[in-house]
Amino acid sequence: AGFPMRLRHRQGILQFWCLAPADLRLPLEAMFARSNYLEAARTLFIELGRDACLRLPPGTWAVGSTLVFFKREAVEVLSTALASCRKAAAIRIQAFWKQVLQRRYWLQLRRIVPKLQAHARSLIARRLVH
Repeated sequence: AGFPMRLRHRQGILQFWCLAPADLRLPLEAMFARSNYLEAARTLFIELGRDACLRLPPGTWAVGSTLVFFKREAVEVLSTALASCRKAAAIRIQAFWKQVLQRRYWLQLRRIVPKLQAHARSLIARRLVH
C-alpha cells in the first residue's frame, strides 16, 4: 500500500551511490557538488531502473519534488544489491590489506635472509679454520 520508504534526494543518492554504473558516477558527482539533488536522484534512479542486472521492477519507485519514494519490492531489490556491493568492496579492501601485510613480510624476509646467510657462512668458515 503506497510507498512505505521515503528518503530525501540527498539521502537516496548517498545510500545507493555505489549501485550506479561507473560511467554515471562522474556526472552524478558534479550534480551533487552543485547541490542539484533532485536531478541527481532522477538520473540515478532512472539508470538503476534500466539496469538489467538489478531488475528493479518498474513502478516501485518514484522521485518526487523533495523525496524519493520506494515500494517494498524496490527496497528489497536495492537492499540486496547494496549488500552485494558492500560485500564486494569489503573483499577488495581485505585483499588489499592482505597484500600489504604479505609485502611487509616479504621485505622483512628479504632483509633478514642475507644476514642469516652471512652468519651461517662465517660459522662454517670458522669451523673449517679450527
